[in-house]
Amino acid sequence: MQAFDLIPRTYEGRPVSLAHQFKLNGYYTVSIGKISHSPDGRRRGPSIQETDAYDAGDTGEPELPFGWDEVYAPYGQWKTAWGAFFAYAGGKTRIPGKTSSTEAADVPDTGYPDGLIAEEAVKKLRQLKDKPFFLA
Repeated sequence: MQAFDLIPRTYEGRPVSLAHQFKLNGYYTVSIGKISHSPDGRRRGPSIQETDAYDAGDTGEPELPFGWDEVYAPYGQWKTAWGAFFAYAGGKTRIPGKTSSTEAADVPDTGYPDGLIAEEAVKKLRQLKDKPFFLA
């Protein structure tokens, strides 16, 4: 792996991430929400730079291929993980140059994606309570 290439492509008998280290030691590993570069944990191809679209170039490959037993990002009313990453209340997403950079609406916790992520994390904690796990 070269310094500029942070996406592990091979496994040479060494852990390539903290999650992988846990997995190698018998832990069940779960990623909920944006843990690595992209909010859904999948690699993006070069077209993201070419199109300037947040969700362009999805390769379908995991960013941390040896680390996670489960990777998911609840996105609710925002329709995609990228939409939830740039979320406003009411299922709206940020449009660069057209919407404000921040928002603080008076909504319930699940009115923003972090509330959905917290709910999923609590469910997963209850589900995995009787075995060793790593939750990020």
